[in-house]
Order: sequence, then C-alpha cells, then structure tokens
Amino acid sequence: MKPKTLITGAASGVGRVLAERLAKSGHALYLTDRDDHVHDVARELCAQGVTAWAETADLANEAHLTRLANNAREQLQGCSNLVNCGGMTIKLNGESIALEALTVDDWEKVQRVNLLAPVILCRELIPEMARAGYGRVVNVASRAGRMHVPPAGLEYHASKAGLIGVSRALAGIYADRGVTVNCVAPGRVDTPMTKATSPAQLALAKAAIPIGRFASAHEIAASIEFLLSPEASYITGSCLDVNGGIYMN
Repeated sequence: MKPKTLITGAASGVGRVLAERLAKSGHALYLTDRDDHVHDVARELCAQGVTAWAETADLANEAHLTRLANNAREQLQGCSNLVNCGGMTIKLNGESIALEALTVDDWEKVQRVNLLAPVILCRELIPEMARAGYGRVVNVASRAGRMHVPPAGLEYHASKAGLIGVSRALAGIYADRGVTVNCVAPGRVDTPMTKATSPAQLALAKAAIPIGRFASAHEIAASIEFLLSPEASYITGSCLDVNGGIYMN
C-alpha cells in the first residue's frame, strides 16, 4: 500500500527536500507551510507524476491545524505518516532573545508553533493510525532540545526539549498499536533558518562541530525517511541525533 504522508514546513529546507525524497519512494503527499511556495513544490511533484497536494496554514492557529488534518485525510484517503518539520525561532539582529528581553508573546508564539502544533496534529491523526494498526510519526526536534546551544534562545530550547518528551510519551502510549513515534534532533543545518543567525555565531558553531561543517538538508531528510520506513518498525520513543558529533549521547 502506498504510504500517505503529511509534512509540515514543506516549502523549503528539510521539509521540501524530504518531500522530494519521499516522492521518489512512492509516497502520496500532503504538504503544508505558511509560505505560499509550498504550492510550487506540490505542482513540481505533480508534474513528475507524484500524488501531491499543498495547503497554506498557520501552525500557531488550532483551527488551521484541524482543517489541515481533515483535508489531508480526505485527499490522501487516510494518513499513515506524519512529519512535524515546521518550526520557528526568533532572532533580533541575528541573535537570540536575551532572558531580560523575552516577552510572554515571544514565548507563547514559539511554543505554539514548535510544540503545540505537533501535539494537535498528533491528536488529530494518531488515533486513526492506531485503529488501522499502523502509523509513523517523526517530530523534528533539535540539538537545542538535548543540550545548551548558545545561539538558541530559551524559548527555542524549551520547545524542542518539550517535543522530545511528548514524542516519548506518545511512543509509550501507542507502541502496542502499530504506531511508532520518534524524533530527529539535527545540529546546525544549511537552511534559511540557520542563515538568520549572525555570521559570528555561525563561525563559532561550525568550529565546534567535530565533522567541521553544517549538515545538508538531504542528510537530515534521509534520517527522517529511514524512521518512516518499514525497516524502522522496532524503533520507537527514540531521538536520533544528527549533528556531526557535537553532541554524543
């Protein structure tokens, strides 16, 4: 049976590369992003004969998320895979927000997009996967959810650590019903989000990585693709660290 996969954050970066990889593997895709370019991604895939739909959505808006899940189910005729790749960070002049400047609005905005949105989509889609006896969920966390990362703000650290915890809880709840829930925790990746960081911080970050470079979006997408595969059926509740050796658990 053809895998049916919903990917958030699919307009660019890891999400877009993942969509392209999964398309080659025969997945039917439902792609979303707040960036309208997500429609271009779907059109390009459809031109290659891939089954793909796109929808713009605000991950901070619960109504958008419930509509998204319903539309994905309808168009894909079910949803066997969910990848929560969409996320955000807040930078001021390329730097993270200092504790004394952190507002409740900034905190809530990051938590809603990075943590609550994946929880809502899991709420909407995992029960159906469990009834079908099969499902794969991969949440894209971060090295900042595992350790202190100086360029990342407190609000970002908290959201990604929370996402890892939520993933483990869901993995435990649904493990006996054929649904696996895992995280991928990338280090620095060469994506638009990374480019929002100041050049000085980027230079320091690269110097600290044992492999000596940032990851490509393809390397992170390949890790996610593996966790979605049947070969990963005995892996659940795990956090796969893909960071060039800067964090070794």
